[in-house]
Amino acid sequence: MTRPPNISTTITLAASCVAVLLLGASRLSAQPTFPESPVRDTVAVVCSQCHPLTRLLDSRKTAAEWETYLYDMVARGATLYDRDLERVRAYLIDSFATDER
Repeated sequence: MTRPPNISTTITLAASCVAVLLLGASRLSAQPTFPESPVRDTVAVVCSQCHPLTRLLDSRKTAAEWETYLYDMVARGATLYDRDLERVRAYLIDSFATDER
């Protein structure tokens, strides 16, 4: 015969489950969001191969700095097709560039 669970154990287990669910929901809502664009998914896939996407959202770069950064990443091995390079450059500048640092 099995012993029924202790009420405090049951409450602790339920509270733990709720905490895990809430933590998971907060992580989902904390995912970075990017402006709509035909190359948005390309940017997300290429950039996330090496670092978190929040790096793009948190970066404060001018248009010239974004251009330099993009070409540096390509030189380091970012897998970006030549046909997408100009569109990605324009997307990064239009979406994330600041007038000044």
